[in-house]
Amino acid sequence: MNKKVLAAVSLIIVFILALSVYAGADDQSLNPDDYIRVGLYYGSTSKTSFSLSSDYGFDVYDENLNYIKHLDSKSLKISTGTEYNRKILMCAADDPDSRILNIAGKNYRDGCMIIENGGALRIINYVTLEHYAWGVVGREMSSSNPIEALKAQAVCARSFAMTSTKHAGKEFNVCATTDCQVYGGV
Repeated sequence: MNKKVLAAVSLIIVFILALSVYAGADDQSLNPDDYIRVGLYYGSTSKTSFSLSSDYGFDVYDENLNYIKHLDSKSLKISTGTEYNRKILMCAADDPDSRILNIAGKNYRDGCMIIENGGALRIINYVTLEHYAWGVVGREMSSSNPIEALKAQAVCARSFAMTSTKHAGKEFNVCATTDCQVYGGV
């Protein structure tokens, strides 16, 4: 193959790659498989209203994690009858480790889904597997335990979260209590 043909083919490939990257740039949807859903408030612990805050505002997604809009507000008062039923409010921080929400007075990472049911609000934390493990290990074990034991606990926390069917049929994979694993958020 001569150099001109090779150069032309290379330019076409670069152009096609650039178009595919540009086309995906506006798609702010998230992959549901990247998140563990932790039931925080449900059943007898459901809320009728609560405060939600983030230093970075919120990105709003539907149940399938398709992007809807951005909210600049750093604090929201959520109550029954609001527009956020079955919506996921994700902290809008660019750095994933800075995505901290205050949900009803307690800090959690990443985002939450609000589900109105019978005049009460269920709150589900949408959290990455790594952030979930961070919130479990410190609650299940003391930091004074040997490092190898803490590593083993982290593996167990991740494995349980990925395979649990404890809450099958509900909107979440695991709960935050001793019924599953104690999860304390941040």
